Amino acid sequence: MAPAVAAAGFSDWQITCVVLATAAGSVGCSHFNDSGFWLVGRLLNMDVPTTLKTWTVNQTLIALIGFALSSVLFVLV
Repeated sequence: MAPAVAAAGFSDWQITCVVLATAAGSVGCSHFNDSGFWLVGRLLNMDVPTTLKTWTVNQTLIALIGFALSSVLFVLV
């Protein structure tokens, strides 16, 4: 992906926004294969269905909000 972004001729701020959007997308919809899922579930004494309802939704919201903010910054800068 780096060569494609570099060839697009984006400004430094726009490249930063692309990196932030990529990072935000990397945390979306995490579940059983994420160690954070098990850590949060065990530390808060939640069963697996409850952890799925909270952790997965939380991580998906973080991904969507991070992508939205980086998209807005990409357009504005």
